[in-house]
Amino acid sequence: MTILSRHIAAVLLGAVLLVACGGGGAAAPTPAPPTATPRPTATSRPTATPAPTATPAPTATASSSGAADAIRAGLASSGTSDTYRLELSLAVSGSFGEGAPATPAGEKTTLIGVSGEIDGENSHTVLKGLLAAFLGVDPEKGAEFISVDGTTYLRGPVPMLGATDDAWYELPAGQQSPVTGFSSNQITGSIAAEDVDLSGFKPAGFEQLDGQRCAVFVGDRETTVSLFQRLGEQGVTSPVPVEEIDQAETRFYICEDGRLHRLTIDISGTPEGQTEPSAFSLLLRLYDFDGDVTITAPANAKPLPQPTSTP
Repeated sequence: MTILSRHIAAVLLGAVLLVACGGGGAAAPTPAPPTATPRPTATSRPTATPAPTATPAPTATASSSGAADAIRAGLASSGTSDTYRLELSLAVSGSFGEGAPATPAGEKTTLIGVSGEIDGENSHTVLKGLLAAFLGVDPEKGAEFISVDGTTYLRGPVPMLGATDDAWYELPAGQQSPVTGFSSNQITGSIAAEDVDLSGFKPAGFEQLDGQRCAVFVGDRETTVSLFQRLGEQGVTSPVPVEEIDQAETRFYICEDGRLHRLTIDISGTPEGQTEPSAFSLLLRLYDFDGDVTITAPANAKPLPQPTSTP
């Protein structure tokens, strides 16, 4: 399983973040679920040096190095499941330059929203937001895609793609949905790499998520900027220039199953020559790992007409 596919990267972060395909190193061991800090006990008399014991798994009261280990292990562990469900959204406000969508400061617009389920190379997803509107689809309803065994299907009507009826269409060979080939080692692999400095993340307590107790690790502005600067070497860049970032925060949620279940990145800043701030918020949710996910090709799908012009 992977968090962002090449195609999501090309559509989503190609529009805003420009995500490149990242490759992770060897997977770190899955951390044990966080445990409560043991009560103090009386100091015992000196004894012979005991045999070495295993280092305890990091908890939310661990040091920064322990937080980094827990994050890296959670990122790696999230790629060990073939089936899972996901939510991905990118909301923006303000102006990001000529040709980019602009919204009033403080009023965020969903540039892209993806929800669905993954079973290996097969996927069933719905694409919403401004990107769906560009395809001639209601941004709240979205465009529905199914990819099975290398073939992608689109549910119409999606006027800009030639799917004019309320029916399923089979895309021509070589054409894929924005989420075909989803693989979690794209974004997670880039962040989990051993040469990425995660030491600035701090434990920030626990939250309930997906029926589990999840440790939260927070990175402040300096840590988030540093992360983007490092990932910039791999093509992952912030839409707000580093020198113009006023506020930034990254949060990882590592749950009792040892996996990353949620990632949020919030960045805002005032671009040069402007008086109003611009901001973007990225949310990634992964859940129902190893769940009962079955994806089948739609019946009676008809060939998608070849467009007479390129939109």
